[in-house]
Amino acid sequence: MNGVRFGICILLLFVATTANSSELQARLLLSDPIPYVGETVTLTLEVDRPRPLTGRLQPAWPPFTGFQVSEPWSTGTRTLVTSGNNHRAEYRLRTIRPLSAGSFPIRVGVKTADGTSQTEAQVLVIVQPLPDFGKPVGFQGAVGLPEMVLHDSGEGRRLVELVLRGKLDLAALPLPQPVTEEQSTLGLLTDRTTGRLPAEQTRRLQYFYDPRGSSSAPGFRLPVFDPETGRYQVLTTGVSEGSNDIGLPGTTLLLVSSLILGFWIVKFLRIRHSVARTTDPGHYPPRKIRLRELGDRGVSSRTLRELESHWLRFDESRFGKNGDQGDKLLIALRHLNRRCVQEIDKSAMNQSISRIVKLFFH
Repeated sequence: MNGVRFGICILLLFVATTANSSELQARLLLSDPIPYVGETVTLTLEVDRPRPLTGRLQPAWPPFTGFQVSEPWSTGTRTLVTSGNNHRAEYRLRTIRPLSAGSFPIRVGVKTADGTSQTEAQVLVIVQPLPDFGKPVGFQGAVGLPEMVLHDSGEGRRLVELVLRGKLDLAALPLPQPVTEEQSTLGLLTDRTTGRLPAEQTRRLQYFYDPRGSSSAPGFRLPVFDPETGRYQVLTTGVSEGSNDIGLPGTTLLLVSSLILGFWIVKFLRIRHSVARTTDPGHYPPRKIRLRELGDRGVSSRTLRELESHWLRFDESRFGKNGDQGDKLLIALRHLNRRCVQEIDKSAMNQSISRIVKLFFH
């Protein structure tokens, strides 16, 4: 009897395993599960067909809210070998481009044409925002690192062609920024993109260039964000001083910011050291001189009057009959001291900005 029961259990297990293995199994794969906003990502739907099923597969794609999506493409098959059995896996490819940061679940249903078998797959896409640090001047949201080449031959009025290549949505990139002399003119004639993602695309931009007496050739720059390295770059072609770094404007801004910060820190430490002495009115230098020094550093006349009044009241509390009021007045003096520091800091910062503005514009 026990042997019969054991045989029935084995038979049921075999039937259940056969039934489960005969069903469709699907999964979603991402070329980058944590992309940046604007990055072109390949989404692969892979469906395992362990036994021949009648009819073709019919995926039910979601609306892809928050993404720019390409049409389904690249239907193919792969042969998988598991436990000595050959399984056929069919796949569909699409490219998606997230338009905003956040977490977005994607779920795709799959069934056979006759409806005899169906399944679903899901994946979570975590989209990162673009960083603010190092963003170059003129950046307009281009994400990816295409190749950029300028084809220019001849002199005088002529046609020039700018070619972009890469495995990203080139049509979504902003137009590269022209770099020409003031008297010359550059007009866009055609803008054509060929190729189908996720394969390489080519975008050809044809311009009419009139140098109008200029001896230099036209150039182009395109600020981009490279998701592979997580850094901004400025692609250039036809520009002798071009660089693939974050660019001169960004470097200059960083240098100026560092100078301002360094000046402010030094100024702040000197201010802290000198203003802190006002909390003890019994110390030198004399108060009239001290008030004049604070006024020269940017403390308002209203704060100076309050400070002088509190010094007198503090002396009366310390040496008079109401000595218990000294602690309260000392707290008030500390608040005034902080206000002095804030007003001096603000005045020093305004002076620094004014000097930098004069340095650059005069």
